[in-house]
Amino acid sequence: MKFSHGFQQLKDARDDKFPLSKVLGSSKPKVMSRFHKPGIVMNQGLESSCVGFSCQQLLQSEPVPQKGKTGSWIYREAKKIDEFGPLADGTSVRAGMNVLKANGLIEAYFWANKAQQVIDYLLRYGPVVVGTPWYSQMNNPDRKGMINISGKEEMGHAWLVVGANERTGLIHAINSWGMDYGIAGQFSLSMQDFDVLMQRGGVAAAAIEPGTKL
Repeated sequence: MKFSHGFQQLKDARDDKFPLSKVLGSSKPKVMSRFHKPGIVMNQGLESSCVGFSCQQLLQSEPVPQKGKTGSWIYREAKKIDEFGPLADGTSVRAGMNVLKANGLIEAYFWANKAQQVIDYLLRYGPVVVGTPWYSQMNNPDRKGMINISGKEEMGHAWLVVGANERTGLIHAINSWGMDYGIAGQFSLSMQDFDVLMQRGGVAAAAIEPGTKL
């Protein structure tokens, strides 16, 4: 089975004006486990459009499921405005978010600067689009759908985090590689590994969709 990735992102100081800490404040989540039901599992095929499909999955998922543009459309629009130009493979989560915002599909988005902020947002509000380094073992989850950081580093990959369980220490996510990947297109990883991915250059954007109750 061949896998396509497609996430890359350069730093932009303007992102610092929109920290997720503004949304989270100082209060802590009231629950330790939460899973946001995702929409239909998508398949990006051989296109380097994981950012577009992760954004589409966000729109389809709870708590504010909505009909939106396709992952391929979001990717093509992102390529028109990203920092890499139309000839480069892949795009940034930032460009994907800006496409959603420009089309009225989200009201705003904020950046997490560490894994725990992503977990806290998941437990309180909703899914988060992430773009992280990706390693060859992560292409092949085990029988329980678990991945871990091992093997050769590949091109970065974007995916949607839909759940967290602080009792088990696991993050739950949905990929854009069809139903044959992991457990019906979904996978899990430890919070420790997720933290490592974030420290190694991962980014996470929490989008505020119309109707989101903060």
